[in-house]
Amino acid sequence: MSQILIPTPEDIALLMSLAEQGDKTYQFAVGIIYGEGHGVPIDEEEAVTWFTKAAKQGHLDAQFNVGMAYFMSKGTFKNHMKALHWFTLAAEQGDTESYFKLGVLFSKGDDGVPFNLSTAAKFFEIALTNGHPEAKTNLDLIYSSDVLDGEPSCNTH
Repeated sequence: MSQILIPTPEDIALLMSLAEQGDKTYQFAVGIIYGEGHGVPIDEEEAVTWFTKAAKQGHLDAQFNVGMAYFMSKGTFKNHMKALHWFTLAAEQGDTESYFKLGVLFSKGDDGVPFNLSTAAKFFEIALTNGHPEAKTNLDLIYSSDVLDGEPSCNTH
C-alpha cells in the first residue's frame, strides 16, 4: 500500500518560495497542494491561480487543469471559450485527454464554442489514435447520427 506524503509547513513554505520565483513546476505543485488540500485547506480558486501561472509558461498538465477549471466551473466561472484555449494549448503538446475534451466541446456547441461535429470527430479521432478509452464511443455516436454538421452523413464507420 502506498502512502500519500503530506507536506509539512516547511515544505509548503519552500514550494511557495520557489513558485513565487516563477518556476512553472513548483507553481503547478502549489496548485495541486491547494486543489487537493495537502497540508492546507482546499482552495480551488487559489489552485486555479497557480495552475494558470504555470500554464502561461507552457506547463502541459497545468494547461489541462486550467481548461478543466473553466470547463467544469471549478475554482473559477464556466467559460468554454477559455477552456477551448487551454485544451488547445495542451493538445498541441500531444495531450490525449485535451484532444478528447476538444471533441466534447465541439460536439456540444455551448457557451460560445460552435457546434461542429466534423471538428469534434477530428479531435475524437486523434484521441482514439492515442488510446483514449471513450473516444470510439463518441465517434460511433457522431457517425450513427446520420448528421454531420447539419448534412446527412455518407460515412460508414
